[in-house]
Amino acid sequence: MRIVTALLSLSLPCVLNAADFDYTFVDAGLVDTEIDVGSVDVSGDGIGINGSIGVSDNLHIVAGYNDLDYDFGISGSTWNVGLGFNTDINDDLDFVADVTWIDAEVDTAFGSASEDGYGVSGGIRAHVGEKVELDAGLQYVDLDESDTVLNVGGRYYFSDSFALNAGLSDADAGMSWMIGIRAEFGGR
Repeated sequence: MRIVTALLSLSLPCVLNAADFDYTFVDAGLVDTEIDVGSVDVSGDGIGINGSIGVSDNLHIVAGYNDLDYDFGISGSTWNVGLGFNTDINDDLDFVADVTWIDAEVDTAFGSASEDGYGVSGGIRAHVGEKVELDAGLQYVDLDESDTVLNVGGRYYFSDSFALNAGLSDADAGMSWMIGIRAEFGGR
């Protein structure tokens, strides 16, 4: 079941949002994943869609969906929904924490497995220039087994409402990267 946990945890988004930042948005992009657990080495790619809706100055609702196809006819999908908290550290740096419920499924030629569980993430989000934003954090995922994931990402804003988005997730069992676009609805 370790491989299932690895496949699912690396396909989960870490959504970092903050009070001085727009946290009513949708991200969409391409995801590529490499899993290495014992003698199993599997790679996959697919799509990821994540979003956030601000409900107050310090609270937001997060949701996401990933659909990935791996080697050997394996496919995996995850849904998550949760609640997040954000607070200013200074004008350009915020602390963010999210708690999510996760529903995940893996299909193989030998059958399928599905799990639900939870994820907890915490990190920072920072302005490092007028058009550049970076984030970093840790995410704990507990499905059938647990894993801790280091997430780093960034955005380059080519307008007030749209940005190029990229991220990297590194877990014990493998690595995943994402590249896409973000549309924001609250203005910068």
